[in-house]
Amino acid sequence: KAKKEKVVAKSKTNIEDVYGNAASKAKVDQRLLRGQTERYVEYNRRGQVVKGEEAKVTSRYEEDVFVNNHKSVWGSWWQDGVWGYACCRQTLKNSYCTGLAERNDG
Repeated sequence: KAKKEKVVAKSKTNIEDVYGNAASKAKVDQRLLRGQTERYVEYNRRGQVVKGEEAKVTSRYEEDVFVNNHKSVWGSWWQDGVWGYACCRQTLKNSYCTGLAERNDG
């Protein structure tokens, strides 16, 4: 019986080493809880909210942030497989906006 308990304990520690022990963790990762909610929303066939309130979708990235004197965001212009700024058509992401002075319209 002692030999059996030893084998069971060894296999348990091997499994915990490989997969970890979720029961021993004190805090639940908050990133996993963000998508879970108790809120109930009911929709009709057209996709309109009938009962409840629709959740506002938030982005994890900042939107409409203009850097280095640009008047448009990065990726607002695309030509020949290259992304850039629409205001000055710069294709270097961290470049300073030169405005219309160096804009090549083709």
